[in-house]
Amino acid sequence: MEDPTAHVRQSVCLSLPAICKRIESSDYRRDFAVKAVTVLAQSGDDVRCAILEMLGEIIYVFDKDEGGPPLELLQVYMEDVNGHSAVDGDWDVVAAFNVCSLRCDVEEKLMNSFQVSLSRLGLTAGTSCAIFTHVCRYVLATR
Repeated sequence: MEDPTAHVRQSVCLSLPAICKRIESSDYRRDFAVKAVTVLAQSGDDVRCAILEMLGEIIYVFDKDEGGPPLELLQVYMEDVNGHSAVDGDWDVVAAFNVCSLRCDVEEKLMNSFQVSLSRLGLTAGTSCAIFTHVCRYVLATR
């Protein structure tokens, strides 16, 4: 995860869901996933985009866990949505794509932050992402 080559760190992002699935201890799996995602999300734009692309699959690893996914994983997504300023770039497409995966796991106490994140994405993204985020906001409102 700390390799100086961005392509190696991107490959780690792609293999992270499979690695997490193999960790039997739910406590260790949670700690590992949070640490790995946090480190990789701070590794430059290309690596951050790769980890955000895989975040839905990483969160799904915790689907059967009693506590659900670690809230820190959802917060990494929301912090990135709120802090990014690209317009309809790869990042916005990746962020919009992950909304469906994340929507099911957002606890009520994070719902307001998640709605704000979706609003920001809908306002700054290009047309295709904006339409998608508005549909997701509707689905959230009716759940």
